[in-house]
Parts: sequence; C-alpha cells; structure tokens
Amino acid sequence: MGVEVSLAKVVRRESVLIFALCALAGCSSAGDAGGGGRTPRAGTGGAPQTGGTGGRPDFGSGGVGPTAGTVSVPVPPPPTVDASAPAFAQDETASSGLDQATIDMLKQGGGACSTNVTYPYQNTMFPGALMPPIIMWEGASQASYVQFKYDQSDKVDYQFAKGASDPGELQIPRAAWNEITRRTNSASLIVKLSVLNGGAVSTCELRWRVAPGNMVGALYYNTYQAPPPGVPGQGAVMRLSLGSSAEIYKQHTGPINLIPPTGPCYSCHSVSFNGTTMVASYHDYQLKVFDVERFDITKDVQPPASGKLHNANFGALTPDGTRILAMGNPECTGGSDTFPRKPNNFPLVEGAAIARMLDTKTDQDTNAQGLSSDHYMWMPQFSPNGDKIVFNHAKADGAGGTDRRELAVMDYDYASNTFSNLRVIVTPAGVPGITSPSLPYSPLPAGAGPVPCGVDSCPNEANPAVCEQLPLSFESDVAALPSGTCAGPCYPAWPFFTPDGRAVIFALTSEPDFTNAFPGRDAPALSELWYVDLDTMEIVRLDNANRGRFAADELANYYPTVMPVAVGGYFWVFWTSVRDHGHKVIGRGEGSVLPNATLEADKKRIWAAAIKPKVAIDSEVTATPGALSDPSLPGFYLDGQSESGNVRAFAALNPCLANGESCASGLDCCCGYCLTQPGADTGSCRCEVPECSKLNEKCDDNGDCCPDMADDDTPALQCLGGFCGFIVVD
Repeated sequence: MGVEVSLAKVVRRESVLIFALCALAGCSSAGDAGGGGRTPRAGTGGAPQTGGTGGRPDFGSGGVGPTAGTVSVPVPPPPTVDASAPAFAQDETASSGLDQATIDMLKQGGGACSTNVTYPYQNTMFPGALMPPIIMWEGASQASYVQFKYDQSDKVDYQFAKGASDPGELQIPRAAWNEITRRTNSASLIVKLSVLNGGAVSTCELRWRVAPGNMVGALYYNTYQAPPPGVPGQGAVMRLSLGSSAEIYKQHTGPINLIPPTGPCYSCHSVSFNGTTMVASYHDYQLKVFDVERFDITKDVQPPASGKLHNANFGALTPDGTRILAMGNPECTGGSDTFPRKPNNFPLVEGAAIARMLDTKTDQDTNAQGLSSDHYMWMPQFSPNGDKIVFNHAKADGAGGTDRRELAVMDYDYASNTFSNLRVIVTPAGVPGITSPSLPYSPLPAGAGPVPCGVDSCPNEANPAVCEQLPLSFESDVAALPSGTCAGPCYPAWPFFTPDGRAVIFALTSEPDFTNAFPGRDAPALSELWYVDLDTMEIVRLDNANRGRFAADELANYYPTVMPVAVGGYFWVFWTSVRDHGHKVIGRGEGSVLPNATLEADKKRIWAAAIKPKVAIDSEVTATPGALSDPSLPGFYLDGQSESGNVRAFAALNPCLANGESCASGLDCCCGYCLTQPGADTGSCRCEVPECSKLNEKCDDNGDCCPDMADDDTPALQCLGGFCGFIVVD
C-alpha cells in the first residue's frame, strides 16, 4: 500500500510539474537567413491607447493534421504596394443587412467617443499582406460601422457595416484590406468607428499606420497543445505562413506516455532564415531521451528526420543552415532531476559540454577557431548576413557559480570558420534600473526520476561507478541557487539581431533559467523587451511594444525574435506575450498577484511590432549617450496562429524557388533575383547577376543595390540582411 500511495503521488506531481516540459516556456531557438544560391557572403558587412516588400505565402492552409502531405496555397498573393494606384472608393455597408436609416445614422456619427475599444491599439503599424485586424470593444452593440481614409489623401474611402454583435467586434473583408494597405502613403490611416447601442451612436477616431510593403515568409513556433486534428495533449512545432493560417508542421504521432505532458514531443527548434533547414529536439521525459534531429524544410508537413545532432538544443544555425553553434555547460548533468539541469548550467542542454560548431549534415565538430571552453555562449544567434554572433556571455564567476548577466557579440568568418573580437554589449551596470539577484531560486523536483548520464557519459555524481537509470527519487538535483531570482527583470536573454546587424533586441527576465515558467517554479517570470544599439552601446526598453491594456502586461513579454529582412522600411519583432487580445484572449488583467503559469499556459500568443531602423547605414555615428529613444511601435496580434499556448516564433523566408519559376521578388528565388516586367506583379526567378539589384534582390553590400531613380521621396536602397531594402525615416 505504501508503494501504491507513493506512485500515485508521483503521477500527480508529474501531471502538474511536467506540463510545460514539451514546450519548455521558450524551448526554441532560431537560425539566420541565407543559404543556397541566395546566401550572402559571410564576413560582409502606460497602456497603449486603443482606440515590404514583395514575396508571397508559399504554403500554409491551416487545419492540416499531423500526417505527411503537400499543402495547398489558400490565399492569393496580395497586390503590390503602390501609393500611385487608382483611388479605392467602395461602400459595402449594404452587405450588413441593416436598414438604410440605421446605416445613415451610423455614417452621420454620434457625439464624443464612449466606446472602450480594446483592440487594436492606437498608432499601431501594420505591414501589408496579413489578415485584416479585428476591431473589438467592450460590451455588445446593435450595429457598427467603419470608414477607412488616409490622412491628407483621397486614395482610399472604404465603408463597411455590421449588424448586432455580442461582444462587440468588426472585421472588414480581406480583399478590401489588401486594397487599403496597397495604397499606403505612410501617413496615418484614419479609422472612423461608429457603434450603435441603446438607440445612441458613439463615434471614435482610431489612428493606425501601414508600412509600404507586404510581409513575407513564415513563422515556426512551438505550441503546448496542438490543435485538432493533432495528437491531443501534445505539443508540436507549428508553421504559420504569414498572411495564412497555422498548420502542424512536426508532431510526434506514435504512442505517447501514460502521462501525456511527458512526451514524446518535438520542441526546442531552430530554423535557418532562408527556410531550408530546421533543427528540433525529440524529448521523452520518462525514457530520458533528448535527441536533436535535423529536417529539410519543404512544403510538406511531417517531414522525416534527415540526421541527428549531438546535444545541440538551443543552438544557432549559420545563415545557410549548414552549421550550428551548440552551447556549452560546465557541470555534468548525470543525476539531474527529470531532465538535464544543474545549478551552473543552461537547462535541457546536457553537460559537461563546450561550445562548438557542428556540421548539420554530418554532426561532426568543425573545430571552429576562436571558441573557448571558458565561454558557454548561451542562447546564441547569428546576424542575418552571418558575420556576427550574439549570446548570453555565461562564464565562471570565480566563486563556484556561473555569471549569466551579460550579453556579448563576436565576429564570425564563415570561410575560415573563425570567431574573433569578443566584446560585451550588455552589463548589469549598463541597463537602466536593473536589479540584482537577491531571492532564492529553488524549484521543486519535477518527479520523473534522475537523468542517468551526461553528454560525455559522465557518471552520476552521487555514485561515480554508475551510469544508468537510478531509482526514482525526489532528492535529485533541481538546480537551486541561493540567490538567483531577482525582484524585477535582470538577466539578459534570447538576443536577436536586427536585419542591418547594428542593433540587438533581447529579453530581460527575472529568473536564471531564462524561461517564463519552469518545472517546479510555477510563478511566471517577469520579462520585458529591450534594445541595444551596437554603434553607441546605448540601451533602451521597448516600452511601446511591452505595453498592453494593463500594467501587468509590461512584464509579460518573452522570447523575442526578428524578421531577417526589412519589410516596408521597418524591422519586425515577434514575441510571446500573456495579454488581452480584445475579448478573444484574456490575459492577466489588472490583478497584481502573479497567476499560476501552468494554468495560464494556453493564454500565450505571438505578437508583433514594427521597429524603426537607424536613419542611415553608412553615415558616421553621431548619437550621444542618452539620445536613443524607444524605436518600437505598439504591438499587434498575429492573426492566423493556433488558439493554444504559443511560444518562440522564428521568422524565415519560404523555401526558395528554382531558376525559371514564378516569383514576386528576389526573396522567393534560390539565386536571389526575380526578373519582372514593368507594371507586372510577378516575374520569373533567374540566376544571371543583374547590373544592380532591385528591391528584395540579393546583395553583399550597399553598392550592389540599384541607385535611386525615382523622385526624392523614394528611400534609397540599402543592403539589409543580404537583400536590398529601404528604411523609413519618420
């Protein structure tokens, strides 16, 4: 009887504490752009008020189950952004079914705005080619009406109406949204919203902005609960072709463990920015299997593994996906509780191990020069053109622990496989208002037994003669630290370069495990997004992106990633947030008590925001300390994602098209060039190097991009992340 009671306790403990293991609150990492014929040469240079480029989706229909197959293209490519397109004036209010008197009342408008609009936020910047945002407000409505116009422009006058709605919401047709975003002139998009309730009309003016470019590529993210028809209760790697709906890209479809959250499952993925290679971890927390597998990305879902990589969780793929930088860890993980972890290690990475560069096809160490066993290089990411690497500068602290409170960058030369010129970019003293670790970090055991061996078959520390499964014990090492937790964000984590390689966006989190929640530590970490300018080393918090409707939202932002190319003159950051999406997702709200992270796991969603680039690529740096201001704009919900707990979305270009295939821009083509005729929305991929590269065509430096041949209002093309693009100066 005593044994039965103990086993029952084990099962209950596993059910609660291992819930997040198969999508370990950020169990993901990403690689960078390039590869194939289009790889740049390595080594080249308060709550928000609510109130681009070519390319096209190449796959992603949504609702695709976890069986192999080719995905059809459900969404036609949006029209090319063209501010000179003929005026778009359309009144579709009659489609609402409302009587004309009601429509006229809504058009006339009411008095002061008394409608509490909950989404989108005022001054949000949207790119083209995505789904139209759903306007939401508190309470019900008898009818609603919306009119879209650009400020100081007659290019757009679109009107739409809707009947009763409870709760209140309105979304215009996608075809109309495409025509509106096509004609953006970078001025404010004025959205007049009228809501009828109780016989009275409330009229509000919302102001958004639209970037002059269409979003490209796809996002790959982890989800805690794969949507139907996926395997119930199991996580998966999802693929969201931007502008379409998410599909299950890779999920374990065989037998699952008695306790479903213990796997097996796929997570901890990396994706090369050129969209050719994915590396994902296969985890079985009962059998203690922590394999890392390589996949060749195609249009098909459920791809077979094309190889294994030794202990490469959270590694950074090189721009072409041919190499991956695996992290180091100082302690042997034999005897760890449930999964590889030790007080001085990064969780889920076996140890002892040193940072090393692996060939992704052969799993062989390439013996890169410039790496040191003293530097663990946690959460590494390459710059989009592959000439730099950024990482948490974890290293021995001289007192028996690991110092994990700095970010650093190094230069990388692919041809010689050499890392050099290490410099620290974020320090505790350099981040305004940072706190110091002062609270005990002591997660409870997860209860699935100790891990038998480390990556190098190091013996269990408690019994050096044994290297096999030990008896189940709750006394196993849980990586406790006497003063590891901070009262506020203090540990820099999950850094990502902007497309120009001149800045890094990162999270600042309160926990030394760098996750939102951790088995045995169920209170959510406090986390916010930050930005460091690599030219001036100025650091600023991304307040506009961090803010939601409530104060608690500002500390609920995790795992930032960045689109590898500029779109519409802006850079784009994606991150996981626990916040309200109108009335469709309810976040933490106004409560000051932090919730149970396991219970709120399914509230995690992917959000996005525009980042204003630096003014000029080649100009002399003239900024002075203190001059840097928040370059982010308010965030928006990324429509099309699954309605489940979603974390760590990595942006990548779609798998490239061969010479001669139809293309919308060079971003689509393996060689990086798309031949189009004047006035045509599509052309054909070509490998012949042109005299100069057009917008979204391959480049190595600014001199490859075609000179400005239009009027003075057209931004000059610059080489951003290996493709010619432009930046918008507000």
